[in-house]
Amino acid sequence: MVVKLSRHSHTAVAVLFLGVALTCAQERGNPPSSEAADNIIDEKISQLTEQIRQLELLRGSSLEIRQPSLSSKAQHSELDGVIGRNSAQEAEGEAKDGKELGESQGGESEASSGEEGSGGKETEVEEELEEPFTAMDLTCGICLLCFITFNMTLYYLVNWPDPDMQVYVWTVISRTICIFVAIFVFSSVDVMLKYLTGTGRSEISQAALAFFQVAVWFISMQATVAYVSGAMEQHPFTRETSIVDQKKDRSIRFQSVADLLAHICGFAAINAGGCLQHMYPFNINALTLYAVPLIMFINILIVGRTVKMIRTSIKDAVERKRGDTASYSALTIVPADPQAFSKEEEHELVDWCLEQWEEETYEVELDVAGLAVSFVLVQACRFSVTGIMPNNLGIEEEHFIHPSQSSLTMLAIGAVFAILCVVCVLAHP
Repeated sequence: MVVKLSRHSHTAVAVLFLGVALTCAQERGNPPSSEAADNIIDEKISQLTEQIRQLELLRGSSLEIRQPSLSSKAQHSELDGVIGRNSAQEAEGEAKDGKELGESQGGESEASSGEEGSGGKETEVEEELEEPFTAMDLTCGICLLCFITFNMTLYYLVNWPDPDMQVYVWTVISRTICIFVAIFVFSSVDVMLKYLTGTGRSEISQAALAFFQVAVWFISMQATVAYVSGAMEQHPFTRETSIVDQKKDRSIRFQSVADLLAHICGFAAINAGGCLQHMYPFNINALTLYAVPLIMFINILIVGRTVKMIRTSIKDAVERKRGDTASYSALTIVPADPQAFSKEEEHELVDWCLEQWEEETYEVELDVAGLAVSFVLVQACRFSVTGIMPNNLGIEEEHFIHPSQSSLTMLAIGAVFAILCVVCVLAHP
């Protein structure tokens, strides 16, 4: 093979430049200072200049080597080894630079991904905490606002400057509390009696238990009002405090007790009327259901007249026990005890108790009749409009969602009853 020396000169120059590049690449990982870098470059340039000068001398001889000697072969092999080592060093440097660059980029990407991940987690947590509002949330919020508004209005009314207004407001509050306490007491006693007697399946047994409760609560109401009013006492008042204050305290006591027992008795009567409406033959159709309110009214009327006769007989017995009241009008009897009342004063106080007993009993009997008759009448109207018969206390356990037409019809029925109530009040002032 014939090789010109000029080719060796170009190869040597390329190898020298490659060595300089590799040396710089190797030192890239730990870059020297500016002074050291200048020294290294000067040294490499001087070496390169020397090699070029030697190659130029060889090029000027223009000799051809037809059969290369062992020395030329050794030079070729040495030159190939240098090129291979330089190529390996260059590849190693490039790999190292790529690794460092990848690590730096990876660290930046991990940091950015970590920030994005933490931000994403925070966003997810916020989304989990901020749940969307539902219809139930809106309903609860409206109920809460209405409750607060009602309480603030109530506080304002009970502190009204007019004393009569305060009395009326406290009377309404007392009646309302009385109604809720009464229904809780009745429901508890009713469930307990059904559990003890085992009357949970038979309609006849349920009706019998319901009317038994009505009788017990009605008798308890009559006896309690008579006792608390002072009509059964021989000396219902004393001189320890003012008579006016004693009358006021006694009125409050028997009115509160009478209202509570009257409402309990009314709910018991409602339960009894509901049992009748669920029994044969009253549950045949809507018309037969309207017979129950009429039956309840007649029964309460008969019982009320009977109780009035009993009260009248008791009052007559009290009058007879006094003796002839006219004989005391001509005499002024001074009792031996200065703390005791005279006969005339005692009779007036007892008469007041009897009158209060009569009036309050009459009022609570009207409450019982009004609760029982009106409720069973509304039950019949509900069945006529919706075709669903509620239970004894007016709760629809199934099929309780009705069309708006049914609601409007019941509203119209309520308006009719309200007009009738106003007309009756105006007709009988």
